[in-house]
Amino acid sequence: MYVHCLTQPKTEDDDVIYDEVSEETYQSIVRGRMMEDDFIEDDDGSGYVDHGQDEWETREESEPDTEDEQEYYERTGRRKPKKGAKRTRRTAAGQLDYMGRPKSDALRPQREAGPNKESEDAFMSQLFGNLQGSLATPARPAVPKLQTGSYESPSAMLARKRKQLHATSLPPLQDSSSSTEASSDPPELGQEAWTSDVHVAGSDSPPWDMSKMDVVETPMPAKKLKSEPAAEADDEEDFGVMRVEGKRLDRLVSGKAQAPVRAEVRPPVPATPAPVARQAPHAKSTPAHLQSWHAVHEGLDSASSPASSVASPKDAAQAGAASSQIECFQEDRSVHFFWFDHFESQGTVHLFGKVWDQSSKRYVSCSVSVGGIERCVFLQPRDRMLVNGHPSDKVPGEDDVYEEFDAIRTRHGIQAWLGKWVTRKYAFELPDVPAEGEYMKVKYGFDEPQLPMDVSGATFVRAFGTNTSAFELFVVKRRIMGPCWLRIENASVRSDAPQTWCKLELEVDEPKSVAPFADTDANAPKEMPPVTIMSLSTRSVVNYKENKREIVAVSARTWRDTSLENPTPPEQLPSTSFTAVRPLGPSFPARFEQEARQGRTKIQALKYERMVLNSFLAQVHLNDPDVVLSYDFAGANLDILLHRMRDLKCEQWSKLGRLRRTKWPLLKQGMNTRVLAGRLVCDLSSDTAKGMISSTTWSLSEMCRTYLNTQREDIDPDDVASYFDCTAPSPERLLTFVRHCEVDAYFQMAIASRVQLLALTKQLTNLAGNAWSRTLNGGRAERNEYILLHEFHRKKYICPDKISAWEKKALRAAKDDGDAPHKKEKFKGGLVFEPKRGLWDRYVLVMDFNSLYPSIIQEFNIDFTTVERVGIEGDAVPDIPSSDVAQGVLPHLIATLVNRRRQVKGLMKDKQAPALKQLQWNIKQQALKLTANSMYGCLGFENSRFYARPLAALTTFKGREILTMTRELAESMSLDVIYGDTDSVMINTNCVDYQDALRIGHEFRRAVNEKYKLLEIDIDGVFQRMLLLQKKKYAALLVAENGQTSTEIKGLDMKRREYCQLSKNVSSYVLAQILSGEATEVVVEKIHEYLEQVGNDVRAGQVPLDDLVIYKRLGKRPQDYPDAQNQPHVQVALRMLAKNESARSGDVIPYVFCVGPQQDAKATQAERAYHPDDVRRHAGEAAYAIDTKHYLALQIMPPIERICESIEGTDRARLAACLGLDVHAYTTPSGGEVATAGREFAPLDSQVPSAVRYAQCEPLEVRCRACGHAVQLGALAQLAPDTPHALVREGGYMCTNAACAQPLGLASLVVQLETAIRAYIARYYHGYTVCTEPTCGVRTNQAGVYSGRCLAANCRGTTKREYSDKQLYTQLCYLDYLFDADRALAEVGDAPHRAYVHDTIRAHRAAIDALRAAVQEYLGRNGRRFVDLRKLFGFMRV
Repeated sequence: MYVHCLTQPKTEDDDVIYDEVSEETYQSIVRGRMMEDDFIEDDDGSGYVDHGQDEWETREESEPDTEDEQEYYERTGRRKPKKGAKRTRRTAAGQLDYMGRPKSDALRPQREAGPNKESEDAFMSQLFGNLQGSLATPARPAVPKLQTGSYESPSAMLARKRKQLHATSLPPLQDSSSSTEASSDPPELGQEAWTSDVHVAGSDSPPWDMSKMDVVETPMPAKKLKSEPAAEADDEEDFGVMRVEGKRLDRLVSGKAQAPVRAEVRPPVPATPAPVARQAPHAKSTPAHLQSWHAVHEGLDSASSPASSVASPKDAAQAGAASSQIECFQEDRSVHFFWFDHFESQGTVHLFGKVWDQSSKRYVSCSVSVGGIERCVFLQPRDRMLVNGHPSDKVPGEDDVYEEFDAIRTRHGIQAWLGKWVTRKYAFELPDVPAEGEYMKVKYGFDEPQLPMDVSGATFVRAFGTNTSAFELFVVKRRIMGPCWLRIENASVRSDAPQTWCKLELEVDEPKSVAPFADTDANAPKEMPPVTIMSLSTRSVVNYKENKREIVAVSARTWRDTSLENPTPPEQLPSTSFTAVRPLGPSFPARFEQEARQGRTKIQALKYERMVLNSFLAQVHLNDPDVVLSYDFAGANLDILLHRMRDLKCEQWSKLGRLRRTKWPLLKQGMNTRVLAGRLVCDLSSDTAKGMISSTTWSLSEMCRTYLNTQREDIDPDDVASYFDCTAPSPERLLTFVRHCEVDAYFQMAIASRVQLLALTKQLTNLAGNAWSRTLNGGRAERNEYILLHEFHRKKYICPDKISAWEKKALRAAKDDGDAPHKKEKFKGGLVFEPKRGLWDRYVLVMDFNSLYPSIIQEFNIDFTTVERVGIEGDAVPDIPSSDVAQGVLPHLIATLVNRRRQVKGLMKDKQAPALKQLQWNIKQQALKLTANSMYGCLGFENSRFYARPLAALTTFKGREILTMTRELAESMSLDVIYGDTDSVMINTNCVDYQDALRIGHEFRRAVNEKYKLLEIDIDGVFQRMLLLQKKKYAALLVAENGQTSTEIKGLDMKRREYCQLSKNVSSYVLAQILSGEATEVVVEKIHEYLEQVGNDVRAGQVPLDDLVIYKRLGKRPQDYPDAQNQPHVQVALRMLAKNESARSGDVIPYVFCVGPQQDAKATQAERAYHPDDVRRHAGEAAYAIDTKHYLALQIMPPIERICESIEGTDRARLAACLGLDVHAYTTPSGGEVATAGREFAPLDSQVPSAVRYAQCEPLEVRCRACGHAVQLGALAQLAPDTPHALVREGGYMCTNAACAQPLGLASLVVQLETAIRAYIARYYHGYTVCTEPTCGVRTNQAGVYSGRCLAANCRGTTKREYSDKQLYTQLCYLDYLFDADRALAEVGDAPHRAYVHDTIRAHRAAIDALRAAVQEYLGRNGRRFVDLRKLFGFMRV
């Protein structure tokens, strides 16, 4: 026991003189004093410190027990005070007396301000200088003598701990805004394995719990001892590692690393079997046709740049070169600047890019701040001024609008503004806006408040452009089309505090100082400057104690000054690699640091997570990447990085981007990419990347197999902690883990390079004129919007405002209908012919229209400015503009894109062109094609600002019409059209010779193309054999021009994620046999034998687990599914969330169906679905055994049954028998079979054609009041221009008597219709029955005692109703059918007279609906219309 003397004078509240504390507490107090380092300076400049520690206690062997001063500040992020700094500060603040002692009323010192330039330089120099060293491995833990029981290794303890953690659900990952440093304890050491008295070295948490220390007095809080000044508790907190003994199971083990001790030799005891640890990723077998990722990693080591991956202070100094040292100005004082990203802040647009430094002869990063951008609001004046809310006769003048807006802007706080009258055009969906008119253009700065979107007044109707962003105004007005070279005039170098991390900062006061180079400018730079790409890979682990994810390893591979269109593979380009890792326990595994230093790629072994993050930030600052490339970055990994940097107080966190920040922004999950403003974020899991990468699951492993021919293995997230087992005899597992992280950085770059992701998105951005970052991480609709924005702005059109979904909801709420559900507008899409199912063994031609919808827009001049849309409602389709109308904006844009692509395709025919040029041309033609084909999308996308449903409906209507005419033309040429879909038809040529089939295709192409100017049809493919199952579902053997064949599959089950790889393999084999061309008997025999083998392998457990994994994508958050218990992927996702793993909307979830726990017999099949990692982890347990019956019956059997449906020689029962399933269950057709045949469960009558169903019904006749002629009302489907009908398009219901031809009044029609209905009902209730005996035929309305017997004497016949309830119901249905407009249009289909039927119904819809309502009133009372299922199945109630 140590006695600690109080240094403060006794006060009234102090009753004791001494505090009695334990040895551990005393050591803690001493270390806290040492961290203060308050030297007493002598006159000669020397100094000493008295920390109250006895000299004989200072021994070398105690040094490893504590961290040194530098490590303390590295780990906690606290700022190291200078010698005497605290005394100086207190003296300056008047908090010390003349003897240097603190005054009693001294206030708590204020926290330091954000980092300044000097502190940043000092931080970088210190950090770069310390990166050369790494953590020395502490000595192995001492091995005490066994007391009782057996020893449990950390690996076995980890596996046991995971089972316990999985048994209970954990709260979701919290988005903590606290700055408190989180614990870095690994899961196995932070829970039950150790008691709470154990501290793990390497963590960022306090090493003790003061509440459990053995002290005499009442325990004080951990951060405030009675013997220490309370005002300094926060600044002097000691988080050093101290010796605290913890109890682990049945034996005592020190919580820190100690020197090895020779164990006492004891008689041999039976050895406890060692726990079987999961194999490292490389332990899995690699298929022969794939390359191992280990081989790829070794190749990377030899191909890497010899440049050191560890930054030096000299590099840091070069990286932080002053802006004044960069020579970028031309002779005319202009600057040539290439921009590729932006950030908008309070109306100022910060452009980020590169300039050429003439002094260093290299490109350097630069930012240009463009100020002076003003809002542009257009006020539409009213036709008549409002007085007290009602229109008056006064026409508002210019002064009236000016004065009213001046009053409105005052109310909204706008100080300065300018206004003038201009002429603008409008061609969009608001009906009360003139095609061309006068508007008052209002300009005011972005530093002024924004006007509401719905602002209006007595003199003006609305205001356009109130919410337009500064960036949109800037690029549209300056005609900047995506990343390009800009000429900056009147630029000045920023002289005040830097705002970015760029090497050079420029600013201009007016947007007119920025302009793109003209295409004809000979002095304009031609090539894009090279970019620096950093591919980032991170690894994290769940801290169950803090319920957070922590970073354990970071790897970044950087390619400096790389050309985006360079065809050289990334492994052949010079690159530098950086990798940092930290331990989870007290130390790394033995010899890990030595192995890490000896590798070709240097691995930095650091003590703490904060050191890893700061080292990574130093690498970002040194390399200054233009592009950050990663996988699952924006959705998960970036969030983890930012939260850890915030929690661990990494002051240089803003170096992730290029914008200097001191205040943390509000972090939102999946929406934090703007923190990296100035650096492009290229995420391989983004929607843009998925649109360019062909994949099923878009997992990194699958993309490596598909594009890199490399076998990459996944690491179970729950097994991450086991790789850091400090007691492991070899560091190989941890080295494998780190190398896996390193090679992922290369894989990401290789995949992006293979699909030309960056080059293609740049070309798309140049065509659209938007931001490159939005193309990489945004949607296609925004690109289309910017194309039209640029074009319409050039033609002086006012464009619609961009309204977000929540703004639309707010506007609807303002109109008092916000609570009403918004019904999405729909229109009919493409036409699909009913397929002629079966196996076609003759050549089949696929004739496809080239870009049908864009071609239709050009062919018929469909545009906002050409098509009249006033009064078009519902399903109505507007008319095509006449041929003398000038070409619209949309057709002109598409024609320009098509012509440019045609030119580029012509250049690609030059076989002598170098490979680089060929690659550039190919990328450009792909971008042109994608842009042209997507232009139609903006018309039909409801959330687009250029949404125009009538134009989209007109385009699809012409598409259906063209496809119908194409089929009719083919049939007129005696060709058999077996299928058609939207823009293509399939023709059975009945030829067995390939050249004959091509000849037929060329003749048909000529016949079709002669009918149109711009529409072109061409041979898209020739199928040698084709299995046509259903609409959009077929498989065929495609023949190329050189005679080679390949299988083309569309829509089959094997193309869906919901079926496992085993099911796809079986389907592929069966399909290959069917399309092989062999005899049917041989094919059927091979299929049966193969299925028997598959069934035996599945039941024997010989199928790899990876072949049983099923994938399904989350359509929304797992918590938002109302039927989660029936969705297997949702169940797995909820378990992932419980373990703090990522599972969000859009993720593809893998799962495997297992038997499940035996005691839970009521569990649904979905609840028996488990993640593959869980199944591997619990291998051998009965609950995780594969449900073989499910896979055979629901994964293999249904696809095979559908494929073999049209194959003779087999049936579903035979296929089931081959798989070993119950044959009796497949003997009779099931509901699923009926559904697969394309038939729905419906009453028989509804399947009968109307002409047959209503053949016995009495026609409806009404009498003309003018002439008395009986007029028969026919069905609406019988309407035709040249067919007599009571309903005429021009006059409505008319008398069919040619001499009369008077209109029939609606009231008269309704009355006569109801009279007829009542007559039918009265006939039924008369109750007349007729004897069925031919010799009798008695008709009576009397009923006998015995129901159904004839009342005539000596007649044994039965009776039936003369007018039954079924006849009455059918008659009423017929009357309803006569006035059913929707059914009439459905029956007409795409017939030539459809337009006449549609127009007639639209013109007289009110009368038709009134007549039908009269029928529905009586039909709704008919009891035959409904079936009471409670009466049928009431006996089944329990």
